[in-house]
Amino acid sequence: EGFEWCTLGLKDPYILKELYRFLRENYIEDSSLVFKLEYSEETLYWALVQPGYFPECIIGIRQKETGELVATIAATPDELTIRGKTIRIMLVDFLCVQQKLRSKRISPVLIKEITRLSNLRGIFQALHTGAIVLPTCISAPM
Repeated sequence: EGFEWCTLGLKDPYILKELYRFLRENYIEDSSLVFKLEYSEETLYWALVQPGYFPECIIGIRQKETGELVATIAATPDELTIRGKTIRIMLVDFLCVQQKLRSKRISPVLIKEITRLSNLRGIFQALHTGAIVLPTCISAPM
C-alpha cells in the first residue's frame, strides 16, 4: 500500500536520467563501500533498449504520494544455446531497491512481476546475476 507499478520508458531522457540517478544512489556496493557499480545513462540505454526489447519489461515501483522511484527491475529478451539447443530467455538485470526499504521484502515482488511479464510474452527461462555462488551448473565449456 502506498506504492504503484510504473513502466520506465527509457526513450524519455528525463526517465533515463531518473533511472541513472536511482541506480547510482542505490545499486550494488560492498559492505566496506569500496566497490560500487555505476552505469552511465548511455550504458543503461545500450543494455536495455535493444532491438526486439519489450518496453513494458523495464519497470519500477513508485511511492504514490510523491512519485519517487523506490525500486527497479528490467528484463531483455535474448537467446541461449545449451548443448546444441537454443531457447528464448530473458536477461534480468538492475534489480534495485532503495536502501531504506530493503527490509520490506520488495525484491521477491519485483521478481514475481518480471516473471509474470516474461511469461506473458512466451518466455519461461531467464538468466540473472547474483551475489551468491550456486552449488551446481547447467552447462560447461566445450
